[in-house]
Amino acid sequence: MNPRRHPLWRIARLPFPAVLCILLVLTAVNAGLGLAASGRAPLRRTGRHIAELALLPGQAADVLRTWSEAKVLPLAREAVVWDFAFIAGYAAALSIACLAFARRGGWFRQWGGRCAWLALLIGALDVVENVGQLQMILRTQTGQALERWPALTAAFAWPKWVLVLPVAAYLALAVVRGFRRETGARPFARGAGAPGAA
Repeated sequence: MNPRRHPLWRIARLPFPAVLCILLVLTAVNAGLGLAASGRAPLRRTGRHIAELALLPGQAADVLRTWSEAKVLPLAREAVVWDFAFIAGYAAALSIACLAFARRGGWFRQWGGRCAWLALLIGALDVVENVGQLQMILRTQTGQALERWPALTAAFAWPKWVLVLPVAAYLALAVVRGFRRETGARPFARGAGAPGAA
């Protein structure tokens, strides 16, 4: 997959200090959005995490019943809505990071472009997962049956997490290989200042 066709390629082509600043800002914003997406304290105190609603279709009804009895269904819906912003933030951050490494050419470019596109696919799957969660919450609030929504939501949630693995592996390996390339394949440069140097 050609990284130049990625919608965030122009950002990744900026000077590396600018790209680094953008990634740091996105990381800080995502930290706040992630906290908001995890739900307020009354929701967390129920002992049921919002992720259970998507990943465990057999327990979806029990999770929703617990939230309903604790009267925190509106808070659960609020957490899912916040997650849409979190999705945009992390999909952008992962894509830009992969594309920034792709600029180095060779192995970095080959896999960086693919993983940057995968990051967008992960975000798209997460959006559909959230739609399913909102449907289940709204149906519980209105007394309707969940029907196939738990299974449908899980069908998008599990592939999302599977696709996260190669993207995370690429970024981890790219950081290590990039560091080794810059330092001559050694954790410390030779000469004065290196551990053990005379």
